Amino acid sequence: MNTPMTLQDVRACIDDARRKRRPILLTGANLEGLSLQGINLRGAWLQGACLTNANLQHACLRGAYLQYADLRGANLVSADLQQANLHNANLSEAKLQGAHVQEAQLGDANLTHADLRGADLRDTYLGIRGIDRVDLSLARRSHGLIAALRDRLWSLAGITRRRHLRPTTVLVGAEIVR
Repeated sequence: MNTPMTLQDVRACIDDARRKRRPILLTGANLEGLSLQGINLRGAWLQGACLTNANLQHACLRGAYLQYADLRGANLVSADLQQANLHNANLSEAKLQGAHVQEAQLGDANLTHADLRGADLRDTYLGIRGIDRVDLSLARRSHGLIAALRDRLWSLAGITRRRHLRPTTVLVGAEIVR
């Protein structure tokens, strides 16, 4: 694992990138447990970064590249993740209440035990492998998203026909609130 970065290191990287008019390059960075509350990492390259237990509450990660990032237990409450690429990211036990996740890519992301209450998931791509015990109560989503999520859960549960379902849909430990 890379040497842990400090908040000052991150800010210096951001300032340097802005001065040179280049993307913020934090690929593979170790930001474990850092308090980055409200930080602007718009469009940052964070592929494979370790953000375990990081505080990213109200952070701007719009359009950020977070493929394979480790966000286990991260605080992403009210964070802006619009159009972010979280393909294969580990978001298990992450707190995403009220997060703006519109048009994000969550293909093969791990959302086990993630809290998405009140998150805006409109037009978000969900090709999720780990979705056990995800709290989607009050999550805002498009009809297409909820249908895609429902179909994915049915597939994971081995259900091929709707008649196998009871009126209240609780599949693979995930609760879908309509």
